[in-house]
Amino acid sequence: MRLGDEAPALDDGVEWLDRIKPHVHARRPSLIHFWSTGCPLCHEGARLVNQLRTVHRDNLDVIAVFAPRPEATSVDIEAVRRDAQDMMRLNHPCVVDRHRELQTAFECPYAPGYFIFDRDGKLRHRQMGNASLESLIPLIDRLVVKASHSPEA
Repeated sequence: MRLGDEAPALDDGVEWLDRIKPHVHARRPSLIHFWSTGCPLCHEGARLVNQLRTVHRDNLDVIAVFAPRPEATSVDIEAVRRDAQDMMRLNHPCVVDRHRELQTAFECPYAPGYFIFDRDGKLRHRQMGNASLESLIPLIDRLVVKASHSPEA
Protein backbone atom coordinates (compact mmCIF):
# COMPACT_ATOMS: atom_id res chain seq x y z
CA MET A 1 0.00 0.00 0.00
CA ARG A 2 1.09 3.53 -0.72
CA LEU A 3 0.22 6.77 0.98
CA GLY A 4 -3.14 7.99 -0.28
CA ASP A 5 -4.45 4.48 -1.08
CA GLU A 6 -7.94 3.54 0.09
CA ALA A 7 -8.32 1.21 3.07
CA PRO A 8 -8.99 -2.39 2.01
CA ALA A 9 -12.36 -3.83 3.05
CA LEU A 10 -12.38 -5.66 6.37
CA ASP A 11 -15.81 -7.22 6.16
CA ASP A 12 -15.79 -9.78 3.36
CA GLY A 13 -15.08 -13.38 4.27
CA VAL A 14 -13.27 -12.67 7.51
CA GLU A 15 -13.73 -14.04 11.01
CA TRP A 16 -14.08 -11.70 13.98
CA LEU A 17 -12.73 -12.80 17.33
CA ASP A 18 -15.74 -13.42 19.58
CA ARG A 19 -17.94 -12.38 16.64
CA ILE A 20 -17.53 -8.70 17.55
CA LYS A 21 -17.51 -6.75 14.31
CA PRO A 22 -16.32 -3.16 14.37
CA HIS A 23 -18.65 -0.27 14.08
CA VAL A 24 -16.52 1.87 11.79
CA HIS A 25 -17.75 5.43 11.77
CA ALA A 26 -17.77 7.38 8.56
CA ARG A 27 -15.60 10.46 8.65
CA ARG A 28 -13.35 9.29 11.50
CA PRO A 29 -9.66 8.39 11.33
CA SER A 30 -8.74 4.77 11.96
CA LEU A 31 -5.77 2.81 13.23
CA ILE A 32 -5.45 -0.77 12.04
CA HIS A 33 -2.71 -2.83 13.64
CA PHE A 34 -1.49 -6.30 12.76
CA TRP A 35 -0.21 -8.61 15.49
CA SER A 36 0.68 -12.24 16.07
CA THR A 37 0.62 -14.56 19.08
CA GLY A 38 3.79 -14.81 21.10
CA CYS A 39 5.25 -11.69 19.46
CA PRO A 40 7.05 -9.50 22.04
CA LEU A 41 7.03 -6.48 19.73
CA CYS A 42 3.28 -6.88 19.17
CA HIS A 43 2.69 -6.98 22.92
CA GLU A 44 4.86 -3.89 23.40
CA GLY A 45 3.01 -2.01 20.65
CA ALA A 46 -0.38 -2.99 22.08
CA ARG A 47 0.26 -0.74 25.08
CA LEU A 48 0.48 2.32 22.84
CA VAL A 49 -2.48 1.22 20.71
CA ASN A 50 -4.61 0.76 23.85
CA GLN A 51 -3.50 4.17 25.11
CA LEU A 52 -4.45 5.83 21.81
CA ARG A 53 -7.81 4.09 21.81
CA THR A 54 -8.50 5.30 25.36
CA VAL A 55 -7.45 8.89 24.67
CA HIS A 56 -9.43 9.12 21.41
CA ARG A 57 -12.25 6.73 22.31
CA ASP A 58 -14.98 8.75 20.60
CA ASN A 59 -12.93 10.00 17.67
CA LEU A 60 -10.77 7.12 16.43
CA ASP A 61 -11.66 3.65 15.17
CA VAL A 62 -9.14 1.00 16.23
CA ILE A 63 -9.12 -2.48 14.73
CA ALA A 64 -6.69 -5.31 15.40
CA VAL A 65 -5.81 -7.90 12.79
CA PHE A 66 -4.41 -11.22 13.97
CA ALA A 67 -1.76 -12.29 11.47
CA PRO A 68 -0.59 -15.90 11.73
CA ARG A 69 3.16 -16.40 11.72
CA PRO A 70 4.51 -17.42 8.30
CA GLU A 71 5.37 -20.94 9.50
CA ALA A 72 1.88 -21.52 10.96
CA THR A 73 -0.23 -24.07 9.12
CA SER A 74 -3.31 -23.65 11.31
CA VAL A 75 -4.75 -21.15 13.77
CA ASP A 76 -5.49 -22.00 17.40
CA ILE A 77 -8.36 -19.58 18.01
CA GLU A 78 -8.23 -20.10 21.79
CA ALA A 79 -4.55 -19.12 21.85
CA VAL A 80 -5.40 -16.05 19.76
CA ARG A 81 -8.20 -15.12 22.16
CA ARG A 82 -5.99 -15.57 25.25
CA ASP A 83 -3.19 -13.50 23.73
CA ALA A 84 -5.54 -10.72 22.59
CA GLN A 85 -7.66 -10.46 25.72
CA ASP A 86 -5.56 -11.68 28.62
CA MET A 87 -2.02 -10.75 27.61
CA MET A 88 -2.38 -7.75 25.28
CA ARG A 89 -5.60 -6.43 26.84
CA LEU A 90 -7.08 -5.57 23.45
CA ASN A 91 -10.55 -4.19 24.02
CA HIS A 92 -11.34 -3.37 20.43
CA PRO A 93 -12.53 -5.51 17.51
CA CYS A 94 -10.06 -8.08 16.22
CA VAL A 95 -10.27 -9.84 12.89
CA VAL A 96 -8.64 -13.24 12.51
CA ASP A 97 -6.78 -13.23 9.18
CA ARG A 98 -6.70 -17.02 9.08
CA HIS A 99 -5.83 -17.23 5.38
CA ARG A 100 -3.64 -14.10 5.24
CA GLU A 101 -5.98 -12.26 2.85
CA LEU A 102 -5.70 -9.00 4.80
CA GLN A 103 -1.94 -9.32 5.12
CA THR A 104 -1.87 -9.52 1.32
CA ALA A 105 -4.34 -6.66 0.79
CA PHE A 106 -2.47 -4.37 3.20
CA GLU A 107 0.92 -5.58 1.94
CA CYS A 108 1.86 -6.36 5.53
CA PRO A 109 4.40 -9.19 5.37
CA TYR A 110 4.88 -9.52 9.13
CA ALA A 111 3.71 -8.26 12.50
CA PRO A 112 3.59 -5.83 14.06
CA GLY A 113 2.28 -3.52 11.38
CA TYR A 114 0.46 -0.21 11.83
CA PHE A 115 -1.75 1.57 9.30
CA ILE A 116 -3.34 4.97 9.91
CA PHE A 117 -6.16 6.19 7.69
CA ASP A 118 -7.66 9.67 7.65
CA ARG A 119 -11.38 10.44 7.89
CA ASP A 120 -11.72 9.86 4.14
CA GLY A 121 -10.24 6.35 4.38
CA LYS A 122 -6.92 7.34 2.75
CA LEU A 123 -3.67 5.86 4.04
CA ARG A 124 -1.64 8.50 5.87
CA HIS A 125 0.98 6.35 7.60
CA ARG A 126 2.28 2.81 7.27
CA GLN A 127 4.82 1.23 9.59
CA MET A 128 6.27 -2.22 10.11
CA GLY A 129 7.81 -2.82 13.53
CA ASN A 130 7.96 -0.60 16.58
CA ALA A 131 10.82 1.76 15.75
CA SER A 132 9.74 5.32 16.65
CA LEU A 133 6.27 4.02 17.49
CA GLU A 134 5.60 7.11 19.62
CA SER A 135 5.60 9.16 16.39
CA LEU A 136 2.08 7.79 15.81
CA ILE A 137 0.75 9.90 18.69
CA PRO A 138 1.06 13.39 17.14
CA LEU A 139 -0.07 12.11 13.74
CA ILE A 140 -3.24 10.59 15.16
CA ASP A 141 -3.80 13.68 17.33
CA ARG A 142 -3.68 15.88 14.20
CA LEU A 143 -5.98 13.62 12.19
CA VAL A 144 -8.52 13.48 15.02
CA VAL A 145 -8.48 17.27 15.47
CA LYS A 146 -8.79 17.83 11.73
CA ALA A 147 -11.70 15.39 11.44
CA SER A 148 -13.53 16.87 14.42
CA HIS A 149 -13.20 20.46 13.15
CA SER A 150 -14.30 19.71 9.62
CA PRO A 151 -17.76 20.99 8.65
CA GLU A 152 -18.52 17.58 7.11
CA ALA A 153 -17.58 15.59 10.23
